[in-house]
Amino acid sequence: MAFAMYSKLPVPRVAWKKENMKYALCFFPLIGLIIGTLCMGWYFLSASLDKLTEVTRVGVIILIPLVISGGIHIDGYMDVMDALHSWADRKKKLEIMKDPHVGAFAVIHVILYYLLMLIALSQINTPGGMCVFSAGFCLSRILSAISALTFPAAKKEGTLYEFTSASSTGVVRFTLIMQLLICAVVMLCANVILGGAVLVANIGLMVFAYYLFVKEFGGVTGDTCGFLSSLVELITALVVGLLSVVG
Repeated sequence: MAFAMYSKLPVPRVAWKKENMKYALCFFPLIGLIIGTLCMGWYFLSASLDKLTEVTRVGVIILIPLVISGGIHIDGYMDVMDALHSWADRKKKLEIMKDPHVGAFAVIHVILYYLLMLIALSQINTPGGMCVFSAGFCLSRILSAISALTFPAAKKEGTLYEFTSASSTGVVRFTLIMQLLICAVVMLCANVILGGAVLVANIGLMVFAYYLFVKEFGGVTGDTCGFLSSLVELITALVVGLLSVVG
C-alpha cells in the first residue's frame, strides 16, 4: 500500500481498508532506499563512462527520484509554495493547496529548487558524499512520516489523515525511529563530517517545519509532508555540496 500510494513502482493491488493501513507508513522509507540505491549505482556507473558530461551525470540523479516517486512530493512542495506566497488567511491557504491549478510562485520555486539541486550535486565528487546524499532519500521519508504522526493535523480528512488515523501509531513510530537511527549510522559511517552536518541541518528543519505548519496551516497535510520531504532532500544536497567545496 505504501509503494502503491507513494511511488510508481508496480506492486500488487491491495484493498483500501483501514486494517491494511496499520503498518503502511513503516514501509514508506523503503521507497527512499530504492531511490538512493539507484543513485549510488548510477554514480559508480557514470564514473566509468569517460565521455559522459557533468550535466548528464547530475541530470540522471535528479531524474531518478522523480521517476520513482511520480513527483508526488514535489507536487506538495509546489502547492505549499503557492499557499505561503498568497499571504491569505489559513482557510484560504488550505483551499489553495487543494486546488489542482498551478500558480506562478509554484513554478518559480520549483525552478529554483532544481537549479539549487543541480548546483549542489555538481559539487559532490566522492563516494562518501554521494552515499550521504543518497541516504537522504530515506531520511526525507522517515522525517516526513514522523511529522505526519507527531505534528497536529490541519484537517480531519484526506489521504494522509486516512493513513495516520488508521496507523498502529506506537509500532509505526518505533519502526520509524529505528530506521532513523540506522540511516544516521549509515550517513556517519560514510562520512562523519558530512553525515553529522546533514543530520544537524535536518533536525533544525524539523523544528522550523513544526512552527511553520502550525502557524500557517494549523498542522500537517499531505502537501506539507511532501514539502518537508522535498526540502530535506534539497538541504541534504546543499550541505554535502557546500562542505565538498570547502573541503
